[in-house]
Amino acid sequence: MLESVLGAAGILVSILLFLVGYRQTVGAKRERIRSANADVEKIVVRRVVLEGYTPSRSDVARLLQGKARDFRVSDDELLSEAQVLNTVYTRIVESDLIPTDQREDILKRILPALTESEASPIDEDTARAAPVARMLRTSTVLLGAMAAAASVVGGIVSVFPDISSTPMKFRELILPALATVVASLAILSVMIVFYRLRASQEAVDTKGGEVNRYLAFEMEVYRLLRKLGAKVTRGAPGAGVDFILDLPDKRVLIEVKAWKQPMPTRLIADLAERLRAGLQRAEASEAIVVTPEPFRDPVPLPPGSSVRFMTLHELRNYVAHSGKGRDAV
Repeated sequence: MLESVLGAAGILVSILLFLVGYRQTVGAKRERIRSANADVEKIVVRRVVLEGYTPSRSDVARLLQGKARDFRVSDDELLSEAQVLNTVYTRIVESDLIPTDQREDILKRILPALTESEASPIDEDTARAAPVARMLRTSTVLLGAMAAAASVVGGIVSVFPDISSTPMKFRELILPALATVVASLAILSVMIVFYRLRASQEAVDTKGGEVNRYLAFEMEVYRLLRKLGAKVTRGAPGAGVDFILDLPDKRVLIEVKAWKQPMPTRLIADLAERLRAGLQRAEASEAIVVTPEPFRDPVPLPPGSSVRFMTLHELRNYVAHSGKGRDAV
């Protein structure tokens, strides 16, 4: 009975030590990241509403870098410029304290920077996806080391009364201590798995995570088109589109947007206008914007528009019914 109580006490000590270590390291860093993002959002909203400030993508990027230094985190772990501007846009739209005329003026000033940020979200920032994955691995290794150390301490606690009071042999102590260490490691491993799942989800909401998500979805679209046997080529730098799809009877421009949240109506309309302008240059007859999820509200496009919005499933059906083109390149 006493051995069971001591073993449970050792496991409890291991869990408590692990939680304290987590709170002082990984948990503290996550709090700093949240505080930095909140500060950036608050600053931009105040300057835009109170001072008539017109934000640009480069201004928001510099502000993110400055706050990252203030809070001792990497700017890759904060929101991206597009995410900050989209959040600010949402705060302005949902506020009942801003008069209608002022709200319209503010939205007009925010939209150009938001459009610029969304136009090419992974251009020079592609390398940011790797640091985010590396930081996630580093934190997981750190948690593993803390779990091992906490488990060893718990194992010592479970046999400490016997060590201090009775001259027992080493073999008589090692088995209960080892059992406590193994049980503690098993419990803490489950906790680390939950942390890893949660952290990987939260990483999507960071600057580097957004880049990684865009890259993954872009590759998913590319692999689908190749699998369908269509002739697909990547858009040239500065072309304004991700892919050019040559079907048997027409050429189609493909723009990939891994949007997780609803975008402003004006941004969608500007994107459609930009794609329409690029049709003639590319000698294409149609443009398609591919998104992970369908839009909840109708896309503001005129009837018979040459720009269409589709999910990945809808794109698969569209290409399949258009007939297979030549072998992919």
